[in-house]
Parts: sequence; structure tokens; C-alpha cells
Amino acid sequence: AAGIADAGDRAAAAATRAVVAAEGVCARLDREPLALVRAGTVAVRDLGRLARDLDLADEELALLVDLLVEAGVLAVGGPFGQRSLGLRPEADAWLSASRSRRWADLVAAWRTADLALEDHLVAPPRPSSRQSAADRARPLAGRRLAAASARRRGLLQALGTPTRVDALAAVLAWRQPMVWPSPQGAGGGELEATVRAVLEGAAFLGVAVLDLGRAEAGLAAVELVAGVAAAGLAEVAGPALPDGSDRFLVAGDLTVVAPGGLAPAVQTRLAGRETAGSGTWRIDEGSLRRAFDEGRSADEVLDFLRSHSSTPLPQALQYLVADAARRHGRLRVGGAATYLRGDPALVAG
Repeated sequence: AAGIADAGDRAAAAATRAVVAAEGVCARLDREPLALVRAGTVAVRDLGRLARDLDLADEELALLVDLLVEAGVLAVGGPFGQRSLGLRPEADAWLSASRSRRWADLVAAWRTADLALEDHLVAPPRPSSRQSAADRARPLAGRRLAAASARRRGLLQALGTPTRVDALAAVLAWRQPMVWPSPQGAGGGELEATVRAVLEGAAFLGVAVLDLGRAEAGLAAVELVAGVAAAGLAEVAGPALPDGSDRFLVAGDLTVVAPGGLAPAVQTRLAGRETAGSGTWRIDEGSLRRAFDEGRSADEVLDFLRSHSSTPLPQALQYLVADAARRHGRLRVGGAATYLRGDPALVAG
């Protein structure tokens, strides 16, 4: 098959989307860990809500959550009966690393994990099937499969030359008959579905590129097959995954705008991204409270914003920082024996 003309750009775009979404997952779970249901998995409703906030499909988010767990960024904690998925202490160092290194850690986990991560990407059952959407694989509940890493490596090797997707299943089954479902098995289309799921997982991370029924290797795929460590993968991917600038613009509505992205150290301080990949962050009382909880003063917050802002800070932002700092850590207790309830105009009078 002919090669994909803009394969490099497509791979870089997919890799950027995946790692930015991972950053968004960490920012959200840092503020609000995901509660686990009795079965020990993430609740389907919570997963869907987070996926919508991050502009991801549910299946993509499920794959990403499992990768973050495998990479040692997320973990389950909390007392029995109140278990939740949140950030590990090591997540701070991961979030402070370069964007290419964050991506490299994710794809290195994808390469070596014996977890059948692609279960999340298998096409849903037909409506006539008794299996409901709630029965499908969810984060933290995937199958452990010895052949999982061999399948991914074999797929990337097969994509060393541009390939037709409809011919890929037969090639892989012939090359690795012991690790792929048998084409003659009772599952019928199980081989094609499995190959497609592994391929879509690779394309989500940018290590493969899909276009109009064609597929080829993507970002750092050769090094990934060769077993290069995460540090080497990050070095190869660095030019395609720049960290972004340390400068931003603060708008009058207290949003921080950086269309080209921000350097990790600056981005981590801002935390409150509006939507994944948007290049926009929101400064509000909640984000300021988190900064004060970490021990920073109002002057330190303003100095940080001034040092990285390309425009003067809006006066409303300075007032908000001062008010939030004045109220932070204070609690007033008193008695109340009277209340007003009724027409808003009368109550105001």
C-alpha cells in the first residue's frame, strides 16, 4: 500500500492529544479522585462524565486511565469501602517532566504491559446481544494476557512498511500464530476485531497512523520495537512534542490563554485547564485556594502570574487574589435564629 503523505504530522498530533489528555486526567484526579464501585472498577457514569470534560471517547479514556496506572502515575488508595483512584506521590515528578518524556512513559507502559488494554477499544456488541455496555471492560478490570505485549510489538513490526488494514490480520496471524486469535476459531471475526483494537490503541498514542484503510508506523515506532527505554523514546519524540512557551496572556474574564501550549513547569502551576487541548486555563477562587493550600502566599501567586504574563494583570484578578487570600484558612462560627424567605425583591428590601 502507498504511504500516508502526512503521516508524521498525524502521528505528532495524535501523540500530543493523548499526552495532553493524560495531563487533564491528572489535573482532575488531583482535585477529585474517582471513587470505585464495589467491583473495584471506575463507575461507568463517572468515566463518561470525565471523558466528556476531556473531549475523549469513553473507550479512549478507559485506555488512558489503565496506561497511567501501568506507568505508576495513578493508583488506588483510601480505606476499605471508600477506595478511589488518584495520583501517586510520583505523579508530581511526572507532571514536571517534559511533554515528550510523559508521552514516552505512556507508550513504554503500552509496550510492556501484560494487560489487554485493547479490550476497551473492541467494537461494542450488537443490540441483539445480551451483553450490555455496562458489562464491557472498564479501567482497572482488564484481562492479564501474556501475549498482549507480543501482539503490540508484532503489529508495529508489520507496519514497518505501509499496509492495507484489511490485509493486516492475515499477516499477523501468519507471523505470530501463537499470540493472535485463530482465523479458523469459533469466534469468527475475533481476529479482525482484536487486530483493529490493537491498531486503534497504537493510533491513539501516535505510534501508528490510520487513514482510509491504510496504516503505517508512527512516532518513534522503530525505537519502540527495538526496546529503547523511555528516556531514549523521549529524545526521539522531542522535536514532535515541544513543551511550549513559558509565556501566556491573561484575559479580562480571568482566563489564561496560550494557543501554542505551555512549558510543563508553568502548566502544572496553572492546573485548571478549561478543556483538554484547548490551550486555555481558568483562574478562579478554587484554583487560588489550591495554591494557598500548597503554602503559597498572595504575593507569590501574583509574582508568578506577572513573571509569565505578556500583558499587565487585570485589576479584577489582583482583587480576586487578595480576597481569596484573606478568606483562606479562616472560619467564623456564630449562632443563627432568624431567616428570611420569600419573594427575592421583598427579601432584598
